[in-house]
Amino acid sequence: MSDDPVLEASEASFPASDPPAWTGAVGAPTQRNELDDSGLFPVERRVRDMLADGRSIEEIASTLDRSTGHVRRIIRWSALDRGPSRRRYPAALRRRVLEMRQAGLPHDVIAAKFVKTPRFIKQVEGLARVVGERSARGYRRGLELLKSAADDARRSAAQRSRQDTDDSTPKGE
Repeated sequence: MSDDPVLEASEASFPASDPPAWTGAVGAPTQRNELDDSGLFPVERRVRDMLADGRSIEEIASTLDRSTGHVRRIIRWSALDRGPSRRRYPAALRRRVLEMRQAGLPHDVIAAKFVKTPRFIKQVEGLARVVGERSARGYRRGLELLKSAADDARRSAAQRSRQDTDDSTPKGE
């Protein structure tokens, strides 16, 4: 057997001679790189860590208050390669927005490219600067952008409520 306790437990749960029904439809699933746990959910990381510490499936199941079958499925799923993570989308969006802003494009042009509102693009830029900037100046600029986007949201909400009250008043009065 393998030196990887996760794969061993996975094989013990679902031996190769008796694969789960869902694997036949798609073909044999590819195995995840055992060192790469970036795409795993927290519960999957926790189960893998407990297995690596030598705990049995029954112990893990009682710790998580789940059935042993559920833990076996978590082990099997955590070993599968699921392809690129959708969690990278926000980082890619922030990076692209910052690149376009540095190129001099205004918020409304960027918003049209992403089919979003200019206020959303301001929020993304502000968050990107707060998260990514190492300088105090960049951090402050990010906070200013986030505050500006929040102010824009409050103003547009106030305008909508004024329009709603104007529309509800009778015209003859």
